[in-house]
Amino acid sequence: MKTSNKIILAIIIVPLLVVTLVNITVYAKYKAGDMVSAGSADDKRYTRTSFQNIRHIAIYALNNCRIVPSDSLLLQIQKEASGSLRYEVHGDSLVIHGEPQNGSGRGIEPGERNFQDVKLFVPLMASILVDNSSVELSGNADSAKAASYVFSVVNRGSIQVRNSEKLVYFKGLSIQASKANGIELTAETRVEDLQLSIVGGEFADNGASIQQLTIHADKESRLSLTGDNLQRVNNVPSPDSGRK
Repeated sequence: MKTSNKIILAIIIVPLLVVTLVNITVYAKYKAGDMVSAGSADDKRYTRTSFQNIRHIAIYALNNCRIVPSDSLLLQIQKEASGSLRYEVHGDSLVIHGEPQNGSGRGIEPGERNFQDVKLFVPLMASILVDNSSVELSGNADSAKAASYVFSVVNRGSIQVRNSEKLVYFKGLSIQASKANGIELTAETRVEDLQLSIVGGEFADNGASIQQLTIHADKESRLSLTGDNLQRVNNVPSPDSGRK
């Protein structure tokens, strides 16, 4: 073999041998327990608790809470040595508190919210109270599995549909909001039936597609509707229209 050919062959083979040796070394450490996969590492950052027969959920003083549609209820909480987050089960209700043990969960300042990451995998039908909390809501990419939720949003609480590059579907959203920071959908959101009652708050569809839309709003609320949603909104009286 010519010297030039030997050089070319060496240039090709040596890097391959190096890569192979590195992979063998990494795999050996992984099997020995010295390394973990990315998924396993992420798993160790959270605690996970499953629940049965829960129909109602209350969320107090959480700043980073995400709700994901699921067939069963699972609570995932980021581990923190100083974390004050706690939860309780009362009959068919799950109550999640972001404030310390001596807190009431109501009337506290926004700066006192708990910033631990919380993810709730929630069954397709559930009622959820959002009190002084920010909730990011995930839809289902499969329209046949679209979820229905009933929300009460109070005390500077907010709900925002999670941004997605793909369309996400909801069968029904029923939202009662009082003194809330805001309710926002996305352009990729598709809702079959949205029922909104809002007092002293804000709502923006951001280009979402809503097949049936019912809105009760007082004069202090601000609504942003686009496209066909302007024509689909029901002409209904505001919550304070009957007051003297």
